[in-house]
Amino acid sequence: MSEKKPRVSWKSEAVDKAFLEACLDEVTINGREGTSLKGCSWKVVGEKLKNEHNFIVDRAQMKNRYDYIKKKFVTWVKLRNKTGNLYNPVTNTFSMSDEEWVAEGKLDKYVEKLRNAPLICPDLCIKLFEGVVSTGVHCWGPSSTIPHPAEEFSAHDMDEDHCTQMETDAPHASDESSGRSKHHEGQGNSKRVRRNTFDDDLREVGKEIVNVAKMLVESERLNREKEDDVDACMEKLEKMEWGKEIPDTTRLFCYLVKVLILGKFGCVLRRRVASRGCEMLGGSALDGTLVHAVLPANQQPCFRGRGKGECYQNVLGICDFDMIFTYVWAGWEGIAHDSRVLKEIASNPTFGFRFPPPGKYYLCDAAYTNTRGFLAPYRNTRYWLADFRRRRALTKEERFNHAHAQLRNVIERAYGVLKARFPILKQMAPYPFPVQRDVVIACFAVHNFIRKYNIQDELFMDFEETTMATPNVQGEGSEGIEWGSEGVEYMTTLRNQIANQLFSSASS
Repeated sequence: MSEKKPRVSWKSEAVDKAFLEACLDEVTINGREGTSLKGCSWKVVGEKLKNEHNFIVDRAQMKNRYDYIKKKFVTWVKLRNKTGNLYNPVTNTFSMSDEEWVAEGKLDKYVEKLRNAPLICPDLCIKLFEGVVSTGVHCWGPSSTIPHPAEEFSAHDMDEDHCTQMETDAPHASDESSGRSKHHEGQGNSKRVRRNTFDDDLREVGKEIVNVAKMLVESERLNREKEDDVDACMEKLEKMEWGKEIPDTTRLFCYLVKVLILGKFGCVLRRRVASRGCEMLGGSALDGTLVHAVLPANQQPCFRGRGKGECYQNVLGICDFDMIFTYVWAGWEGIAHDSRVLKEIASNPTFGFRFPPPGKYYLCDAAYTNTRGFLAPYRNTRYWLADFRRRRALTKEERFNHAHAQLRNVIERAYGVLKARFPILKQMAPYPFPVQRDVVIACFAVHNFIRKYNIQDELFMDFEETTMATPNVQGEGSEGIEWGSEGVEYMTTLRNQIANQLFSSASS
């Protein structure tokens, strides 16, 4: 029987500071392994703690401390970003009442730890963890009660070199996966020409923006009953000279994206939620999807959602059985687990997430917790539709999972239509990340517009009967949503009742 390791006490602030400094030095010299340190770096950090503070720890104990501080840092960032000037950088404390601490603690267990002991060396933590942990700081959706964030970008932000997708030492890095042009070598001269003509292009863009703005103001005079009419929408697009040759500049594109989100197409997404009402919330499927992203090298680690070096943003979507999306939230980092994204969105009242009414639920896959309002399949049991093609369902759990997969497949097909129609979602252009997020939301809005007005579309027809199976990509951690044991027990009982009914009806 192996001896139990002695418990290590990290009570010295000097030891913690030396630990963070040593980790930061190793990251600077040797880089990272995922979001953590490389194996050789842990040995160096351990030697430094032993020599300078006579503090002896092994690799597992150091990694546990590293992960603990990292999770505490994520909570610290979320509280610091809240409105109301809660954080005092001088004292490194938060000005919150007991009721506020309790309310935040119900959403995040590390809030209480942060209340009892402030974050150690915030400046060092920012240098060590910023850009490698998912915080959702850039996420946004049309249902938010917070206005669309107004970002300011410079010409440098739009430069392709500024948004290099791959680091030079990243595994499996390639020009194709990085989003950079394969003919990058010859871009030096064209880049100088582009900068010389930037002011001229900007003037042209300004003129186009004024014209588009005038058209939008004029369209507001149409009465609301006509706003949803297809002919009226097409007329507006023609007035905006949609499809005609326009100056090919990044700024104009960014502006048109905002028109799609905040203008008429954005309303298609928001109105769909209002018009469907509570009666459809029980007939919806929920899932996350990864959309390709292009970011500067120092921001890439927390966006690498798969093991091939590519970067992604995690997007949460809810769609009805018409393949129309009723809720979209974009901009989460690729390493964020789907269940964490849902928990963060659902627990924030400003994000406009609508819980199903009593007796209704969203269909979701096994990445989410089976709890009140969210019906997940049985785990460790066949689930994907392809699993049932050669052998039919035998047990009640398999029969439930088969029926569940047939219904939930609608969101896989909806995502299939979306990504087939908009290739940019598979190979994003090197815009600033907030623009990339807005591009995704605009694509969802156009998707809804086409589907809502029954426009004859080959993609929808192709995916109407096709069954799809999208791989379940897992991000960091696998903790379920903590809605409480009562909600989990309620939904488990309901799932068993449904499974029994399906099995008995098939046997009779």
